[in-house]
Amino acid sequence: NLFVVSVAKSGDGKSQVMNYALRPIQEHEDELVARWKNDILPNALATKDLIELEISQLKSDYKAKVKKADQVRKAPDEGLADDTAGSSAAESMLSPGPADLGDEERGIVSAKLAELHKRLAQVELQLVQPRLLVDDCNPEKMASLMAHSPYLVSATPEARKAIEVLLGRYSSKDKDQPADDVFVKAYSGD
Repeated sequence: NLFVVSVAKSGDGKSQVMNYALRPIQEHEDELVARWKNDILPNALATKDLIELEISQLKSDYKAKVKKADQVRKAPDEGLADDTAGSSAAESMLSPGPADLGDEERGIVSAKLAELHKRLAQVELQLVQPRLLVDDCNPEKMASLMAHSPYLVSATPEARKAIEVLLGRYSSKDKDQPADDVFVKAYSGD
């Protein structure tokens, strides 16, 4: 990790120099964003929709099974006078109730839902637009952005903004406590 603060007098052309120095990173970010918008985002959105549809269908199917099991359990036992009918009715009364269609059935549905939610979480990561450059932002936002991009560059021609953040610009409680955790941890690789 590299931390650079360039110092020059106001009006000496820091902005032009920084723009020139950061141009390759900006061009690379533009390429990443264009590829993401054209290829990755549409596929990720379609996959997300399908997974959410599968989750909805699985829940709907499970609710229908619970409702049916509940109806079977609550149905009046009309065949108790007949010994054969009575035994099958009694067996159905002893079957699992609506709260649990059986541990096996619940386990299967739960495992399927867990797998679908895992896939959904992976797809949702693809919905985050790639970003390499960031300007003036508070440490919390910086940490959030860094969670999605290990190559984030905080760059501004005005180093004053970054220094103000380190000196407590976004600290509402104690101005003597700099909000430098994310920068210190980024420097050490934590």
